[in-house]
Amino acid sequence: MNRRHSDPLDAAEIARRAEAVKFAAVSCALEGLFPSDAAMEKAQRFMDGLIDLDELVSPDGDGE
Repeated sequence: MNRRHSDPLDAAEIARRAEAVKFAAVSCALEGLFPSDAAMEKAQRFMDGLIDLDELVSPDGDGE
């Protein structure tokens, strides 16, 4: 699902996404791994509602 064609995110969903991204980044850091700038930019697009979870986790960014 592409969020660009959906309703804007509500405050609760924005907060949930931000918390999920923060948790993932901290979890990686505890293992000595740090996301690239490109990965963090993609995560920001997810938090902003521009992409969905499938697009976030797909290597090519299109969710397929």
